[in-house]
Amino acid sequence: MSFDAAAQPEVLNVAAQRAFHSYGSTGPTMYALSAVDIALWNLAGQAAGVPLCRMLGASRACVDGYASLVSYDNDPAEVARPVHRVHAEGFTQIKLHETSADAIRAAREALPAEVELMVDVNCPWSVEEAAPQAARLHSQGLAWLEEPVWPPDDYARLTRVRRSGVPIAAGENAAGIAGIRQYLESGAVDVLQPRVTKLGGVTAVREVMTLANRHGVRVVPHCFFYGPGLLATALIVASLPDTVALEMPGVHFEAATYEGHELENRG
Repeated sequence: MSFDAAAQPEVLNVAAQRAFHSYGSTGPTMYALSAVDIALWNLAGQAAGVPLCRMLGASRACVDGYASLVSYDNDPAEVARPVHRVHAEGFTQIKLHETSADAIRAAREALPAEVELMVDVNCPWSVEEAAPQAARLHSQGLAWLEEPVWPPDDYARLTRVRRSGVPIAAGENAAGIAGIRQYLESGAVDVLQPRVTKLGGVTAVREVMTLANRHGVRVVPHCFFYGPGLLATALIVASLPDTVALEMPGVHFEAATYEGHELENRG
């Protein structure tokens, strides 16, 4: 039996999605299929004797990371401390998970002007609330404002919030490739954030990269997790332009997370 190392994972991904289509295009079934797809790509790379990042077209041997902090309950003083810490560790791109303009301002003021600041607010607002909130944050020079409206796939409302002038990011909760197309065709986002563990694995993210390129939208994969998903995301990021950094949860562990592998927090 012949084995096409480049095409076989994609073929099997399509077959699996067809077989399980009655269970929906997102949720636990798709998460499980994403894991299977990641494993198949890893096996394909081993069979071909080629690292996955090279199979995806990577031209760089390492990737920069950006620090993705946890929430500090919108306390300006509490937010400033971890921001100082990760900047001292060398990160020049930092993402907050706060919704308060005061907390975000405190983080911005704690950093040199050249450090990029992103904010993920996790879908807290209606469009009536989100538009003025985004306008209020415009002066902070955010690299992006992530998932500002509920529900996260309300493309029309995202498009309206985007008119505030703050770049909008979304996509980690997209309902499959069809959902990704909706983000792109509606002009809802400046930054598209596919999540390899939710969307359908490496195969799906490759398709997202092609679609986003056609629409002139930047792809920055979402990755607030560890394990095989983080490693797969790192390899995908390596195949993207050098300006794209890997999201690294700003959490320290006492012991090594990966045996035989080391992910360095490079700012």
